[in-house]
Amino acid sequence: MDQTIAGIVVIFIATLLFIFLYRLISLKKKYKQEENLLVDYLSNFYGVSSKGMRQIRGNGILLLSRNDLVFEMYIPRKKYTIPLDTINEISKVNGHLGKVGFNLLKVKFKSENHCEEAAWAVNDVDEWIKQLVIMSHIAERR
Repeated sequence: MDQTIAGIVVIFIATLLFIFLYRLISLKKKYKQEENLLVDYLSNFYGVSSKGMRQIRGNGILLLSRNDLVFEMYIPRKKYTIPLDTINEISKVNGHLGKVGFNLLKVKFKSENHCEEAAWAVNDVDEWIKQLVIMSHIAERR
C-alpha cells in the first residue's frame, strides 16, 4: 500500500514538472528576448488586490514590452496584461495581501473603474523599477 501511494506521488510530481517545463519552453518561444526589454522566467506572483488573500500565487514569466507589463503563470494557466500607460506607482515592498516576501516588485495601476495592485518576486527588483519608471513615463503624467 505504501509503495502504491509513493508511486502515485512520484507520477504526480513528474506530471507537474513536465507541465511546468512544457509551459516554460512554449512561453520562451512565444516571448522572444529580442522583443522585450526585461524578462524574468521564474517570477513569483503574489496576486492582485481585487481578488483578496485567497487567490493562488505561483511562478510564471514576467516581461516588460514597449507597451505592456505581461505576466503568464505556468500552473494554473493565467495571464495578466497591464498597459504601461495605466501604471500609477511602482515600488519595492516586503509583502502583499498578507503574504510575506522580500524585495517584491509592486505595481499600482488603473483597471476598468478602480485602482488595482499586483506584486511579484523577481531577480532584480531595482532594475525592474528603473525600467518600468522609464517606460511608463509616470513622472510625466503627474
